[in-house]
Amino acid sequence: MKYLLDPDTCIAVLRGVHVAVEYVRRLSPDDCAVSSVTAFELYADVEKAREPTKERQKVDRFLTVISVLPFDMAAAREAGRIRGQLQDAGTPIGPYDLLIAAHALATGALLVTGNEREFSRVRGLRIESWDTTHSSLETTHRGAAAAEGSRRDKCVRSKLGAVSRRPERGDFVAQGGERCKSRISSRTIRRQRSQRIC
Repeated sequence: MKYLLDPDTCIAVLRGVHVAVEYVRRLSPDDCAVSSVTAFELYADVEKAREPTKERQKVDRFLTVISVLPFDMAAAREAGRIRGQLQDAGTPIGPYDLLIAAHALATGALLVTGNEREFSRVRGLRIESWDTTHSSLETTHRGAAAAEGSRRDKCVRSKLGAVSRRPERGDFVAQGGERCKSRISSRTIRRQRSQRIC
């Protein structure tokens, strides 16, 4: 497992944001995972949705496509260490972000996030932004993912579903990558996180 996706990244995939869907499509299923803390955040957001049952089903489908890693003792130790460091430095981060960062460090994974400002405070944490990785994926993963790409694209589209309606507040929306050409910026990610499921 190489990449750990944070909640904002997962929401981007569920909404069908082109950059996020392309990223997942080009990678092997074994290369991506989410923390059980992220799974908790997604299900907590579902309860605030306009149609909780429908949105829960979308999250269920997503979490069958990608591995969910349990938050274990190694991650707990990292979390305690990170919290102490950030408190001493006077630069704390949110409690769930702290746990996710710790999980990434404990597993040696690269954390994929749009929230670089907060996660960059964690010493030793490797982070990657959608804004800066999309262009490199065109070359880095093209050869390795050429055969896998078509199958992954069908898998992601079929399991996440394609919805052509306009997004409504309280909904995850998977419109399909081709319908959404906008890139994710840090500002967009922060706005998404404030709304969570929009």
